[in-house]
Amino acid sequence: MSEQATHPRGVTDAETLAVNVPETARLLGVSAGYAYRLVREGRLPAYRLGGRVLIPRAALVKMMEIEVPVPPTAESGAQEGKP
Repeated sequence: MSEQATHPRGVTDAETLAVNVPETARLLGVSAGYAYRLVREGRLPAYRLGGRVLIPRAALVKMMEIEVPVPPTAESGAQEGKP
């Protein structure tokens, strides 16, 4: 048994090319309000289709592939200066 939803025409969730904002928020682990803000600020590419706002899955994958530098902690910074 598969837990994936099937849409009209037999397309599963994993096969959809774009997801709505609430689903995007769920996938990213953020609130829907924050996801809408990312769209509004242009930090998350989105397209309007009828009354729906859709985010391409490819954009989500690309967003997650970007490496975000982690700032050094005071402890690791102090150790780097030691011989």
